[in-house]
Amino acid sequence: MLRRWSVRSKLQLGFGSCVLLLLCMSALFYTRTQELSHSAVLLVNSHESILHLKTLERELIQFGLEPRDFDLQLVNREMERLLSLSESEPQQHERYLRFRSLLKRRLRPSDPSGMPRLGDDIQTQLELLLNEERSLLQLRQESLAYGSDNNRIGLALGTLGCALLMGAVAGMVHRDLARSVQLLVQASRQVGQGDYSFRLTVEGSDELISVGEAFNTMAAQVQGEREKLLEAQSELRASNLGLEQRANELQQRSQESLQLQQLMELLQTASTLEEAVKLLGPRLSRLLPGGCGALYFLNTARTMLELSGSWGLEEGIEAAFAPEECWGLRRAKEHVVPAEQPELRCSHWGPSQPGWFSCSPLLAHGEILGVISLYYPEVPHESLGLLLRSITEQLSLALANLRLRDSLRQQSIRDALTGLYNRRFLEESLQREVARSQRRAQSLSVVMLDVDHFKRFNDSYGHEVGDQVLQSVGEYLQTAVRGEDVVCRFGGEEFCLLCPTLKEPELSIRLEQLRQGLESLSVVHQGERLRITASFGAAICPEHTSDGTQLLLLADQALYEAKRGGRNTYRVTQEPVKAQTGGERFSL
Repeated sequence: MLRRWSVRSKLQLGFGSCVLLLLCMSALFYTRTQELSHSAVLLVNSHESILHLKTLERELIQFGLEPRDFDLQLVNREMERLLSLSESEPQQHERYLRFRSLLKRRLRPSDPSGMPRLGDDIQTQLELLLNEERSLLQLRQESLAYGSDNNRIGLALGTLGCALLMGAVAGMVHRDLARSVQLLVQASRQVGQGDYSFRLTVEGSDELISVGEAFNTMAAQVQGEREKLLEAQSELRASNLGLEQRANELQQRSQESLQLQQLMELLQTASTLEEAVKLLGPRLSRLLPGGCGALYFLNTARTMLELSGSWGLEEGIEAAFAPEECWGLRRAKEHVVPAEQPELRCSHWGPSQPGWFSCSPLLAHGEILGVISLYYPEVPHESLGLLLRSITEQLSLALANLRLRDSLRQQSIRDALTGLYNRRFLEESLQREVARSQRRAQSLSVVMLDVDHFKRFNDSYGHEVGDQVLQSVGEYLQTAVRGEDVVCRFGGEEFCLLCPTLKEPELSIRLEQLRQGLESLSVVHQGERLRITASFGAAICPEHTSDGTQLLLLADQALYEAKRGGRNTYRVTQEPVKAQTGGERFSL
């Protein structure tokens, strides 16, 4: 506790005992006391000056980092306070005046941007002022300690000529002064070491009490500035954390966009709709992680939605369902079912665990293509909704375009009457199968067949019956051949079969089976059963030739041999073709 009795009262007590001697001693002691008080005040001024210089230095550093947050008024207040504290030191006061003038000149805007610029000499001058103030602080501490020692020596010498009472009074004054100065020095050191919460306990109203109050005010200001700095650092950390979280979200959105773009590129390069559907399941599971899902597509009859792919689901999912069983398809928009509303769940999910459900229909040009059904045990992040809408929009357009392209492709390679592949597809397939036969060292049989007396059907019963005959022959051939065989309508009543790996004697057995099957085939017209027969001709690659055009020519020649042999029979070419051409009929 910083407390001090009145020096005047103690000196008056000494005057009562030894008027003349104590009068001289009291005058000397009073002078010394004032010097010590003045030194203590100067010591506090030095501490305050250092504090203001550090505040000024921090503001100038902030100016270098972010000029727009620079507080010019605070700089002016700090400079005025430094000038006020240095009035007792003319040289130091003059230095502060010069530094203020230099700072004002540099803080004026000097470039077209309107922002002032500071030079390195400002920082250098500020560091010089700090060093000079610290040196002055050290000198004042030494001067205060030196004066205190001198005062003790003076008091010791004075007590030799004074009465016991004067010595006691002088001892009390010395003790109080030494304790107060020691407390002040100790407090200054604690604040200098970072203990900004330290305060002096003061009582009374003399000069040292004012010093103690000034010290407490200075320490409170330092602590307040430090708390503001800590608060700013905390806000900066929170801001950095928010920016980092936002950056992570943006990176995730970028990865999702990249994956979606890659998926769209794959769909655009897919050759058929079936091939594209196989790609969707695994990639949707990576695009929509953390949950389960299923992908349904409308069948060709447009009566059922069939399961195309799923992820994360082992049971509780239907393989097919009617469109009216899905709320999303009925509403023609995304249908979300929160966990607290299980009654809105679509029936095609069946019994399942509580959670978050959604059904997003795939719509393009007002036409239903399919639906994406999702399940999450917990409510997903709101960004999932945006991603899901983007997926359904782009996926719907891509699948619609693919379906249209697939439809146009089928129209270009399919015969409109029989549904079989047309001659264009035959030419493409024959070249591919001949090359594969040579590469794998396997046989390839080409079979040409012609419906016997087909003109009679058209002339006797009309072209509708003729078309019905051709359709019946096409349906039979599609069901009678192997899975790897290709059935084409060559033109008119002529058909062609490509049979990979088939050679004699299996070829003859197969031709006989087809002949018998067509012979047993009939078309009923107005109660009359119309009998259908056909003639067959075949050639084998590479036994007869390795050229696709020559294969068709040999098979056609064998067909005409079968017709000349009485029809409703088959012939297999016995010898390779000899320098013959099929003209435009068999040109590939």
